[in-house]
Amino acid sequence: MNYNQFSENKDVNNFVSWISSKLDGENSFIYSYATQRPRNQYKFNSMYSAYEQYSWRNRSFSQNQIELSNYSNMIKKGLGLLYKNTHDSNLVRENCKNILSWGGVLGNETRGNLKKLNDIKNLNEYLLNAIHYLNLEICKDESESYKKLHCNAGFSKIYSSIIDDFIIYDSRVSSALCLFIRLFSKDSALKNIPEILRFSYLRGRNLNQNENRRNPSSQIYIFNELYANDHRRYLKNNIRASWLIKLILDKTESRFNLLDRSIQARALESALFMIGYEINI
Repeated sequence: MNYNQFSENKDVNNFVSWISSKLDGENSFIYSYATQRPRNQYKFNSMYSAYEQYSWRNRSFSQNQIELSNYSNMIKKGLGLLYKNTHDSNLVRENCKNILSWGGVLGNETRGNLKKLNDIKNLNEYLLNAIHYLNLEICKDESESYKKLHCNAGFSKIYSSIIDDFIIYDSRVSSALCLFIRLFSKDSALKNIPEILRFSYLRGRNLNQNENRRNPSSQIYIFNELYANDHRRYLKNNIRASWLIKLILDKTESRFNLLDRSIQARALESALFMIGYEINI
């Protein structure tokens, strides 16, 4: 399936229409929770309200965006995308590490994302292929080419920094997206989640079986858990979620559309990130 096929699907468009009322209308989506570390109480009255309260490591959306934009520009510079005949593999690798460190998913030289990053000998070629393969306008949600691509919450952050509208798909974003699909399915009196909207969620790195506060399922509407080592399924979810965010922004009018075009998808993703800390409805 490609973006055009996805965007023409009836169930997808019904969901986009449904969620449009939750974007920025006052008291259109009332949600609250308390974080543990640091101790904070969050209360949202819309998705835009969640975006406005975005916080990661005690820094605001704009503060984090400045940092990420710098890493993104350094990677693009090293790949030769900003200036012709300018290639610097060390610059690319260092700033990929910076993004993983920013996201708290760097790992070390023997395991995790740092080891995987170090295992990719020609990182420039790898990322240039990823940019080509994951162009949301022309890519498919499944492809033999994706056998060459690694995808998890860490590499999703790297791809999102260099591919237009490609969102970060982590435990919080995935859980919040599934929550909205569950609420849509219930409000629409559907017997089952539409197959095209049956996303998978991630538990979260520090959550055990007895502390799965990000499980978006109900007794009727069940979502499958996505495991970090299932790279092909991870990438399919990441692509479809990026398509859906893009479609919401293209087909609705809200305060998200008044933001600079370059950060709209990131802003909507950030709203999901904030809501997905804990699923309690």
